[in-house]
Amino acid sequence: MNVISLGYTCYVKSLIQESNLKKNTDIFDWMNSFEFNKNIKSLDNKFNIFENIVKSPIDIDLNSNTVYYNPIYSFRLPHETNLNDSKQNYARRYERFINYKNSNEKFVFIRQINRGRYDVPAEKLESNYNDEMYAKIISYLPAQSIILLITDEKLSLDDKRNISDNFILLDNSISPEHIAYGDYLSYKNDIIKYYNELFKYINKNFNKIDINIMKELIKNEKIGINQDIAHVKRVK
Repeated sequence: MNVISLGYTCYVKSLIQESNLKKNTDIFDWMNSFEFNKNIKSLDNKFNIFENIVKSPIDIDLNSNTVYYNPIYSFRLPHETNLNDSKQNYARRYERFINYKNSNEKFVFIRQINRGRYDVPAEKLESNYNDEMYAKIISYLPAQSIILLITDEKLSLDDKRNISDNFILLDNSISPEHIAYGDYLSYKNDIIKYYNELFKYINKNFNKIDINIMKELIKNEKIGINQDIAHVKRVK
């Protein structure tokens, strides 16, 4: 089974790297992709993300000359030092991603929902995760694909109604960023273990997964987070 990040932070990929699964680099791994529908738009346009690249205008980047931003796709690229090399690297990653569609293997795609970061607002659930967006993204993916949406917040019923049932929503879940920094960094090994247990469960039960079992495996409370106060300030 392959596990692939669909953003929106680098920490999803960092968590995958720490797991027992796929290690290749993919197109949404090392960037902030703030709006999921623009991930899809970038695929529609053959991932031409360097055509409109500018210095990042985001508040945390104002004193940096090495963080880039694509305003068409709302992509923030904090790890690129040589744009010519980056263009070649992303071209290879794009070809790899597109060719996954030809695979008969099982794929899990993970998208961390953007609930607000830096001075960038939260993405609108109704325009990013509706049935239309699901149909568009799944058209790029292999036949055996599931898409997990994760967030550390406990979403309201109204929020959940704005998300297509075709996605597998795991709210009140341990945020991947806790393996990199913050008050819960001491739980890093536990968090990796819990996500490995999740991936193992999905692999074993791919066609008959139980969302309640999945939520239980990575719920916030397993590292002592009260879901009512789980939304921490995101500055990294």
